[in-house]
Amino acid sequence: MNSATDVLAGFYAEARGLFSALQKNALGDVASRHSQMERIINALAEWNPKDQVFAALAGEIIPLLFTVDVPTGYALFHRREIIEKVWAIYGSAAPTIAKSADVPRLVSRRKKEPFKIACISSIFSDFIAPAQAMVNFATALDKADFSPVFISTNQFFTHEKRIGENGLGDWNIGLGTELARAEIPVLTIPGQESISSLSSKLIGLCAEQEIDIAVSNASVFGFPDACLAISGATVSFFDLHQGFPLYADGIDAILHFNSSTRAAQLGPWEERGGRVLDYCFGVEILTLPDKHPAPNGTVYLITVSNHLDSRMDGPFCSIVSRLLMEFPQLHYQFVGACDETLVRSKFPSELAERLEFSGAVRDRALLTAYLMNSDIYLNEFPVGGGRSVLEAMAASLPVVTMRSGDLHVESLGADFVGEDSIIGLEPEKYYGLVKALVLSPSLRRSMGNRMRMRAENLFDMRKNYRELSERILNIHCAKL
Repeated sequence: MNSATDVLAGFYAEARGLFSALQKNALGDVASRHSQMERIINALAEWNPKDQVFAALAGEIIPLLFTVDVPTGYALFHRREIIEKVWAIYGSAAPTIAKSADVPRLVSRRKKEPFKIACISSIFSDFIAPAQAMVNFATALDKADFSPVFISTNQFFTHEKRIGENGLGDWNIGLGTELARAEIPVLTIPGQESISSLSSKLIGLCAEQEIDIAVSNASVFGFPDACLAISGATVSFFDLHQGFPLYADGIDAILHFNSSTRAAQLGPWEERGGRVLDYCFGVEILTLPDKHPAPNGTVYLITVSNHLDSRMDGPFCSIVSRLLMEFPQLHYQFVGACDETLVRSKFPSELAERLEFSGAVRDRALLTAYLMNSDIYLNEFPVGGGRSVLEAMAASLPVVTMRSGDLHVESLGADFVGEDSIIGLEPEKYYGLVKALVLSPSLRRSMGNRMRMRAENLFDMRKNYRELSERILNIHCAKL
């Protein structure tokens, strides 16, 4: 008979296998994958004893399963019963790991401003929207109130050491430059032998740095952050999630910006008395150069995404292919890291010369230039982008997007665009709006102007993050 440790190790091996399949674009059908993942989560939720071995392996398994669900927009993890079970698993595992770090619970540190605040990112890469959002938050802080430090756990480095698969690259020259310009120190935790070891390192680093307030973009992926929240190594802890909250004990407030998903995502949290701070997301609103029409009447379509491989869905590609076949003046640019051969295979071969792949962008100015040289932004469906939509709006591009479902990746673009978005999974309406924009330069200008005005009025990151940080400060000070 297998020992309890062997059974847990078997669950971990299954999670590793799924993660490896994700890296190789070799995942099976969604239904069978979700069934396998749900079986593992159910077993962990019912597991006894919830000892050190359980805690260590649960902290490895759940983040891997969450990562594997990226192509579906974390559809499995939006189900309430899964939320409850993951929360219970972390509720047992995180305190066990936190106690092993042997950090005494603190009553208070500093009694007045500036408070030392750690902005924690589980991935520190120019390619990842949550990392950019955390850098934006850090650089927007008022240094009369806060003394910020940026901490990168680089959790994928630890997963890579454990699994032997290459995860996301650590390319952060752009973000690192922004933090250096703002004179914000960056502390990076190197890859560890296990996620539990990484968790202890994070807790120890925050204690060593005498951090008063931790703000993390962790989501369910960030088990080390869940351990930090319950450890007492910081006085206050806030979850600045970017679409999917971290359900864990010890969090002072979840900071939430996607109104469409609020009830479904945060219902369980609020029912247990959890605090939510609603705020508006933001990007940097730059002064734009004059825009000149393209020669020969060419109309440039553009999509920006780090998930082009998975989000170039059949219905979306079919609609775009129809448009390209109907209007020879159209040119379609893809911006983001992807398997070019795979994405090209989703379009008719006769369109090959009108598809342009620009690769990953490591420079915000270059991204703005790409957007400024385009005419219409196409947000993918049913799963689409968020921050890229805001960047396009700030560049005065008309954005075509739809609210195709209830998941955050199906509704976020529509939340940002507002009344110009298409409600429901309506591919023909999407086709019709793009067609109208192709045929009418004046419609492109008027819709683009509305996008820019909406970005300026609602999504200026410095204004929004300053207001949010003031609310964080008030909650922290009330605890002292």
